[in-house]
Amino acid sequence: MKPKVCISYLITVIMALMPACLPAQYLSNPSFEGPAGISLNPPGWIPFDMFSTPDTEPLECDNFQASDGDTYMTLVVRGSHSIHPGTVENSQAALLQPLEKGSKYTISLDLASRDNLGHYVFGEGFIRYEAASGLKVYGSNSVSEKGTLVMEIQEVIGREWQTFSHTFQPQEDIRYLLLEAGLSGPSDLWGNILIDHMIITFEDETIVQGEFKIPNVFTPNGDAINDSFVIKGLPPYSSLIILDRSGKEVFRNEDYQNQWNGNGMDGNPLPADTYWYILITPGLSGKHKGYVYLKRD
Repeated sequence: MKPKVCISYLITVIMALMPACLPAQYLSNPSFEGPAGISLNPPGWIPFDMFSTPDTEPLECDNFQASDGDTYMTLVVRGSHSIHPGTVENSQAALLQPLEKGSKYTISLDLASRDNLGHYVFGEGFIRYEAASGLKVYGSNSVSEKGTLVMEIQEVIGREWQTFSHTFQPQEDIRYLLLEAGLSGPSDLWGNILIDHMIITFEDETIVQGEFKIPNVFTPNGDAINDSFVIKGLPPYSSLIILDRSGKEVFRNEDYQNQWNGNGMDGNPLPADTYWYILITPGLSGKHKGYVYLKRD
């Protein structure tokens, strides 16, 4: 016989404990969108060093397209034939909410490198920015400090976007992130690194509950991959409730069979957003709550 659960009562209790709003993205401009231009930073990003002049690309003459959105950011490493030889470019952004000490986060971003960047030097010809380059990510609690290294990619080669990710736990609250180009070869060479689609995810420890796992993201975009909110090892007769940012119930099933495909109770697709879930599992701690990101791209 299926266990009976008073769902309406549980919603009332959990809603009283629910945050006023669900967590948003940590970066105001994670895809580096903005007007393209040399020495023109994407909105929300500022150079950390006075000699740093990141670019927002592609320019009209370029055919290397962004991995997400319309534009990306380019940082260079300076070799010889520069007024600042041996220096690197960097850019810093303030977070919309801090990365908290002791919590676990994953940074994911797309990187590439171009072989047609450079400049002309009289008597020398075209100086290419083609040395193998990498990227360092620093986290800080102060706008005036570079902070602690939280992620490093040693070398990126090629004109195709590659996705890199790293999970870490801050040793102090982080309110600013800084991206800095790095060089894996001789210091007298020039190099470049292209950056796009930077996503920070809070890795909630409660996504693993006993012997079953609750995902924190799914992508109902019709590609037959991760199209449903699938909870692995889900006990029978479990109830699932989904609430939007305002606390409105948008989905409910009292015998959930991993079939939520991102549609609301009216059958229409819900917008891409972060939703609050309430899972009630007979015999396994009773109830679990957390966030799931519905992504359609």
